[in-house]
This record gives sequence, structure tokens and C-alpha cells, in this order.
Amino acid sequence: MLLNAGAGSRSRHMKTILIAALGLASSIHFVAADVTSKLIGTWSGKVTATSNGQAVVQNTTTVYKRYEKTGLIAVTTIKFSGQKIVGTSRYHKNGKVEGEMKVNGNVAAFITGRWSANNTTLSTSATAEGLFEPFKSTSKITLVSKKQLKIIGSTSTGERSVGSLKKK
Repeated sequence: MLLNAGAGSRSRHMKTILIAALGLASSIHFVAADVTSKLIGTWSGKVTATSNGQAVVQNTTTVYKRYEKTGLIAVTTIKFSGQKIVGTSRYHKNGKVEGEMKVNGNVAAFITGRWSANNTTLSTSATAEGLFEPFKSTSKITLVSKKQLKIIGSTSTGERSVGSLKKK
């Protein structure tokens, strides 16, 4: 399918991009009114995904909105090598997160997991299943300031993503 369309290296890169997008999209969640209000809006920047010793820098934009009065929805868009990856995550008050990843408009993975947080650090543990072997992802987003987020994510298959987003 789409993830297996190219050579093995291209397929690994697409998986890395999907995993980085998952880490980012699944990291923000409802904590408290003060933290949520700081996250609402549009954030953009660069995220570096590393897999098998190779790094890929991705231009990333994430929009956070309120979701069903008690939660948050995050929509992350990454454009990379002619591919458009969009991750949507819905964060529920009960601590569950769910969503999907699309590549060029086609669903590539479904996301389910849990979240927890304190006043500055938001953590997510999720599983993605779809056009590839299921994998687990953990991520942390730290609110560095009112206008900057620091992102760190990793997966059970060895990929790692690190980046910084600034509020527009």
C-alpha cells in the first residue's frame, strides 16, 4: 500500500514521519482550564525524526481546539517529500485519547491510548495500528513559555522525535 510503495528506505522514512506525527498529535490533552487555554491556537515549527541513524526534519503545524466542552482536539499537519500527513487526536476528560493518521487523505493508522499531565508537562502513551505493524508511542510536551512547546517522543520500534513549536 502507500507505506510500502517505495524502496525499503522510503517505507521506513514514511513510518518515521507517521510516528513523529503520532507523537506530536497525541501529546496534547485536557488538563485544566489554565493549561488548556494556553494551548488553544496554532503552533508551528520543526520536528526532527530519527530512525536507524537517519534524521528527517519536518515542518509541522498543529491546531488545538476545545472538544466537546471537556476535552481538546489536536490536528497536526506535516508536509514531507510530496506527502501530506494529517493526524487528528481527540482527548477525553476520562484520560482516553483516540484518533487517526491520514497520508494524502487516506487513513494509514488508528490511535488509542491514555494521557496524564501536570501544570507544564503533558504525557501520552498510545498504540497505533494500520498499514504497518502495531507500535507503541510515548511522548511528552513541555510548555516552555506561553509561546513555545518542547516535544520529545519515542516508539517501541526505536524511532525518536524531538522538536520545538512556537505559537502563532
